[in-house]
Amino acid sequence: GLSAESFREGLARGAVGGHYGFAESIHMIAAAVGWDIERFEETREPILANVRRETPLIVVEEGQVAGCRHSASAYREGMPVISLVHPQQVVPEAEGVATGDSIEIRGSPDLHLSGSPEIPGGQGTINLAVNMIPRLLAAAPGLYSMADLPPPAALLATPPR
Repeated sequence: GLSAESFREGLARGAVGGHYGFAESIHMIAAAVGWDIERFEETREPILANVRRETPLIVVEEGQVAGCRHSASAYREGMPVISLVHPQQVVPEAEGVATGDSIEIRGSPDLHLSGSPEIPGGQGTINLAVNMIPRLLAAAPGLYSMADLPPPAALLATPPR
């Protein structure tokens, strides 16, 4: 519901944040693959509504900010090696925008995985946290990141029949 100018002013004041954790996620990924990152860049741009978008909590009129396109990249040897993009917005389907999650890994072979619709952030975080409980219970005391432990998985006491 902000104007583009108010969005940019909010960024400068720290009142508009975007998606928190990009820097931490990029550095965790780099550490997991053994890369030293020489530079980290982050941008936040307003997503302007081309039509009226409405939820029970907010109305965004045409021309107002409907969300934030948050991007971050990490560089190694002058090249971007990890990039994250999160176009978070209110009612994207009002403009025919399909949401989803995707990952692309360039290597041998290249890999591209995607799914739609997107996994809601809060739900994904809760699922990961719950599924990490068995991994944490089996770990030695200490402070761990997600990259330090085996991948999360729902582990049942007995296999389903």
